[in-house]
Amino acid sequence: MTAMGCSASTAAASQPAPRSPKRKLEKLPKSFHALKVPDIRGNVIDFATFKGKVVLVINVASRCGHAMKNYREMVGLYKRYGGPEFEIIAVPCNQFFNQEPGSNEDIEDFVRKQGGEFMVAGKCNVNGQNMSPLYRYLKKYCKDHGAVGWNFTKYLISKSGEIVERYGYKIYPYSFERDIVRLLDGDYSNRPPLPRYDDEPLCVNNILFNRPTMQQILTAGPSNF
Repeated sequence: MTAMGCSASTAAASQPAPRSPKRKLEKLPKSFHALKVPDIRGNVIDFATFKGKVVLVINVASRCGHAMKNYREMVGLYKRYGGPEFEIIAVPCNQFFNQEPGSNEDIEDFVRKQGGEFMVAGKCNVNGQNMSPLYRYLKKYCKDHGAVGWNFTKYLISKSGEIVERYGYKIYPYSFERDIVRLLDGDYSNRPPLPRYDDEPLCVNNILFNRPTMQQILTAGPSNF
């Protein structure tokens, strides 16, 4: 009896552990204009409303050292071009060193205090298994398929929904104004310069935030990438 009991126990121990069920991903639409994501207040942003518009998608973080200059230039671009043909979607994300820790209400308040009148999506992940469908789409159909490397990575989308370009976090919005104007079918040559903020300190609410080193970005952890 003892031997049989041992044999049964050994057989049970040799059974493989049950696998955790894989998270079923939502099927991606084949068109940028078929996407739908929640906004900062929980309402639906229907991307069908962006047909015929140039769209700039930016993952934002209020405590990032690059926040102030990016927000200043986002506001400047939106004041000049925002309207029937151009939209900016700010996408709050807390994946990079927890630099967007606030609630949706806190984030919206911060954006509006910077003068931002553009759209703000609900806070989400831009990398990893739980990334937003928006970023799954952007990565799949952009010529640069890589992970979002840091806050304030930008995707520029044409009026027809084509992902035209991806800009890294060190490329500020004013530097590609010419690309936006080209997609708007406009003439860039006679445009007056936008206000510059090159001397803007890297701080938010009088708190200085240091720029991360590349080594810090690369070793931030697999959950971020």
